[in-house]
Amino acid sequence: MTFRIEEHPAKAIAGLSHAGPYHRIGETFDRLGHERKSAYAPGQVFFASYMDDPGTTAEAELRSFAGFEASPEEEPELERMEMPAGRWAIFTHIGPYPQLMETWMKAFDELKAQGLATADAPDWEVYVDDCEVVPPDQLRTEIWISLSPTA
Repeated sequence: MTFRIEEHPAKAIAGLSHAGPYHRIGETFDRLGHERKSAYAPGQVFFASYMDDPGTTAEAELRSFAGFEASPEEEPELERMEMPAGRWAIFTHIGPYPQLMETWMKAFDELKAQGLATADAPDWEVYVDDCEVVPPDQLRTEIWISLSPTA
């Protein structure tokens, strides 16, 4: 499985928290579309962070965050989450969202095989394509896994 390692500055993500099954975060993205103040710009990417391990956390207690890059001044009513600065292993998934879990598992296996340690920071999905325009089998989603500074 191929991936790239990139250094990135911190990103301010404006959005909404989601509680419950991860596969239902689309509902939170829909709500976000109604609550945001700034206009959607074609090509704008969206972000989601999944904070709990679904293998050890009850589905009803899973926490995640849906958002987009925006300053507090642009979106004063929305919640904030920072995507921290640092080194990221970035994997590209091409295909429908329900297949993302398999790509996540392969990504973590690949990092382990390469001897790369992950950081104690939330990981992210970056939705490169608009799912209302691009067919499901062609959707590009990047998986960003934070790497330990010593990795």
